[in-house]
Amino acid sequence: MSGEDDPLTDLLRLQDLDTAIAQLHHRRATMTERQQLAEVESATADLARQEAALGERRRALMARQAEIEEQVGALSARRQALEERMYADRGSAARDLQAMDAEIHHLAERRAELEDVELTVMEEQEPVDADLARLADERSQLESAGAALRDAVAASDSVVATELAALEASRELAAARDRGLPVLSEAEAYRGLAEGRTRAVICGTHGKTTTSTLTAFMLEAAGCRPGFRLGATARDFATTARLGDPRPGGPFVFEGDEYTTSALDPRAKFLHWEPQVLTLLNLELDHPDIYPDLDAYTAPYGELVAGLPASGWLLYNAEDALVAQLAASAMAQRESWGLTRGDWALARPPIVEGGRQRITVRCPGGGELVLRLHGFGPHNAADAVAALATAVHLGADPGRAAAAAADCHGAARRFEVLGAAGEVTVVDDYAHHPTKIRATIAGARQRFGEGVQLVMVHVPHTYSRTRALLPEYRDAFLGLDLLVLGPIEPARERHLEGTVSSEQVAALALGPEVLLVDSAGAAIEAVLERLRPPAVVVCSSVRGFDGVAGRLLIRLRERQG
Repeated sequence: MSGEDDPLTDLLRLQDLDTAIAQLHHRRATMTERQQLAEVESATADLARQEAALGERRRALMARQAEIEEQVGALSARRQALEERMYADRGSAARDLQAMDAEIHHLAERRAELEDVELTVMEEQEPVDADLARLADERSQLESAGAALRDAVAASDSVVATELAALEASRELAAARDRGLPVLSEAEAYRGLAEGRTRAVICGTHGKTTTSTLTAFMLEAAGCRPGFRLGATARDFATTARLGDPRPGGPFVFEGDEYTTSALDPRAKFLHWEPQVLTLLNLELDHPDIYPDLDAYTAPYGELVAGLPASGWLLYNAEDALVAQLAASAMAQRESWGLTRGDWALARPPIVEGGRQRITVRCPGGGELVLRLHGFGPHNAADAVAALATAVHLGADPGRAAAAAADCHGAARRFEVLGAAGEVTVVDDYAHHPTKIRATIAGARQRFGEGVQLVMVHVPHTYSRTRALLPEYRDAFLGLDLLVLGPIEPARERHLEGTVSSEQVAALALGPEVLLVDSAGAAIEAVLERLRPPAVVVCSSVRGFDGVAGRLLIRLRERQG
């Protein structure tokens, strides 16, 4: 889509650019209000059922307490009668009184126990009441947001449709069509926002989030004020996207997502962005739900490379055969990079120094630059070389870009160390492809050494990916001491349930002890039972497996006291 016929670009020429981006972000965030509302309603129903159950328990306890009160009263009356009989038969009455005192004491103890139970029920109900109040407030906010969104659609000149909002059932989309408004995908909207900028797309099967985040951080440290659109939250920017310096020629970094644009547009997202700089990391089959084989998967990458202008730059991984094959067909200018060979490459093997991975990069001009990375493993070293090359081509001073690497904390859930309890460290990670799992394990061993117990809590992601890549799981977990394997995350593929299972993954996996669990809670208990500190627990999944990493850390700290 060119700048001349892009509806959003026309709109941006009439409005303040910062106001436009704020509105786009607000619309995107609010497009999912019905999904959030459904989740809130589901959670509210669950909490209501919990509250009802607690109420039943409390009423039963109160009824039981009343019965005990009646028994105590009856016994007291009997005692009084016995005292009156003592004068007639003191010996017999005394024995009865002793028995009665014992029974009263027992009932008093039982009453105390019931009062403790009632207190526990009340304590359990307090967070339920708080959650109910919070959810009620969230529901009110979502309903208000929904009303505002529908009002915004009614007053808009165009509508941006994200993946979820583009469903045929979307009321906002239907309203836009009724009004004859242009409908843009999110990818098209960002292309409009980046019009006139030097656009870089960083793409490949693995490492694109880490490389894009580091590239943006290097540019920021070099004073270039980049815009960016990332696939995860950049921990140092605390956001996934920003406009940056809107002046012509300024850098804009796109994480190149190869997944479909929307329900209305089956093309890969990155095909909309028309980069002048393209960084190609690596290629192997992924997303088999839309790409049935490797040729289908690499086809949009070939289209992206072919679309580079002759004045543009292709920065490609010289150590990936498929990438090098695509690069050979490019009409643009080219530079290669890699760990062992390329125009940008390591001058010597990485070392661990001061809690960082230290790499020395040989640059095309012959000089060397030292980078100190938070990330460990060869994959993070390769991503850093690619990021440095990209940042320099986008205008960053090479020395400032290299020095910035030491301060970059990367993207959320990319080997993110949540914390430690005693000698146990808990890591939250996004690895879900066998190749990524291998890389994560290698990085963990480089950082923490061979002497620690290395545990992974893992759930495969989607039935189609697990089924297509099943043979690759055989050696994916080598290097672990314990693998706790949860059920497959279905995501958008609940209709494929039963076509493959975690049990099949477990049966193939070589190396560590493998435990199958059916929930995050069961995974936590399995880990706690088998920990042998010093230990590192890596929780790897796409959706977080019900917050298992954070929950495990809480339990570890509670156990530590």
